[in-house]
Amino acid sequence: MPIYQQELGSLRKLTPPKAQEADFTAAKALVERQIGEAKALATAAAANDAQKVTGIVAFASADSAKGRKLGQTLGLRVCGQGGG
Repeated sequence: MPIYQQELGSLRKLTPPKAQEADFTAAKALVERQIGEAKALATAAAANDAQKVTGIVAFASADSAKGRKLGQTLGLRVCGQGGG
C-alpha cells in the first residue's frame, strides 16, 4: 500500500494541462480505489477468505489495466521502464 500512497501523493502535487484534467482526475480516483482494494485484500487474506480474495484480485486486475491505459494516455511511464 505504501507505493500506492506515494503515487497518489506525487499525483496530487501535479497540475495537469486543461486538456488532460479529466484523465488526470480519473487516474487519481483509480489510485485511491486501488489503495482501498489493497487494504481489503490484506483483510480478506488475513481472514483466510479465499472467495473474497479472488473477487478483490479480479477487480484489482481490471483496475490495474485501466491504470496502465490512463497512464499511457497521460504520457506517464512505469518506473524503471523506457526512456529515462
